[in-house]
Formats: sequence, structure tokens, C-alpha cells
Amino acid sequence: MSKVLPDCNLTGINQKLQTPFHTAELTDALALADKVTIAPLHRIEKIPSVERLDTGKIVEVLGKMGVNTFIAESFDQILQNIEMNTTSGDVLVIMSNGGFGGIKEKIVEFIRDRV
Repeated sequence: MSKVLPDCNLTGINQKLQTPFHTAELTDALALADKVTIAPLHRIEKIPSVERLDTGKIVEVLGKMGVNTFIAESFDQILQNIEMNTTSGDVLVIMSNGGFGGIKEKIVEFIRDRV
């Protein structure tokens, strides 16, 4: 059960920031969730590897805190993960500053189809 919402599971779905400078802040925010899904990095080919967010570090820290973390390779994997790992009453928090591959609309459609 959630540390924030005691009567449900809280899942954070994050579209990664492009720089490593926010790793600690992002990890702190995601630590409030029971489950975390990290989306593929947008335009990864344009970002030098030394300037990318360290998702391995985030997974390591969250794992030590007991947070189940999944790094998706595609938006379809995010939807599949949601379909397999959410139940009635769960809360999904989507964190993004863009279209996020249309995932928000697809999640709403999935929830409507389940009801």
C-alpha cells in the first residue's frame, strides 16, 4: 500500500528528463510510489551518453527503498505493464512535460474499456 495514499497502490509513470542533473530530485519524488515505470528517453540519439539521466542509479536507489521499478523500452511496454500490474483502486501518476507518445489518452482508453 502507498506511503501517500494508504488505501491503494501508487504508480509513478515518468518520461525521463534528458540530463543527469535531476537524478537525486527525481529519485526522491519517485520514492513516494509503490511502483515506478520509466519511459524511453526522447530523442536519445541526440544526447551524449555522459549527459543522459542515470536510470540505473534511480533503479538501484529505488530498489533499496522497496520500490518496484520498470524501465520501458517503448510506450507499448508501458501500456502492457499497466495492464498486467494495476488493479481497481490503484492511482497512476503520469509525469511528463509533453505528449508522452499519446500514453495519457491510451491509459484513459484502457481504463474505460475495463469498467
